Amino acid sequence: MYKSSKKKDLAHSRICRLLVTGALLFMILRFVLMLINVVGLCALPESEIELVDTGYSYRFEMALGYGQYRYDELMTGMELVSNKAFCIAFTLLSYLTKDLPFLIILLCLRRMLNGIRNSHSPFVPQSVIDTQLIGRLLLLTGFSGQGFCKWGLGFWLFTDHI
Repeated sequence: MYKSSKKKDLAHSRICRLLVTGALLFMILRFVLMLINVVGLCALPESEIELVDTGYSYRFEMALGYGQYRYDELMTGMELVSNKAFCIAFTLLSYLTKDLPFLIILLCLRRMLNGIRNSHSPFVPQSVIDTQLIGRLLLLTGFSGQGFCKWGLGFWLFTDHI
């Protein structure tokens, strides 16, 4: 009876590691696509970057898809200075505030699962450290992720740069 239970636990552990690895590969692919889009936006002249006002958001075309930024995410009372700077800053800041914390969380989960696999026990000191880091990242992302994106766009784009 104990032997079959151990096999089931091993199968569950492998499934968890497989899912975390798949999500990690997906997030790395998103990072590569973001870099391709930023390079594509940097290569275009200012006149070719078209920022469309949809009535509730700004939308712009990128090399692979489009970007969309809602009005309620913008700081109020600011005038847009440069379409190119807005598109590049939005792409970078949205990755930094939304995707990068999730990528770090997946790396911590992978390290935690590998530590548990190597020690054959879930009670590993590294698991506690990783769990604390994941909790702090989730709190930081939830409380200040959107604010950091607004602040960054307002600071970099909507000032007069005197």
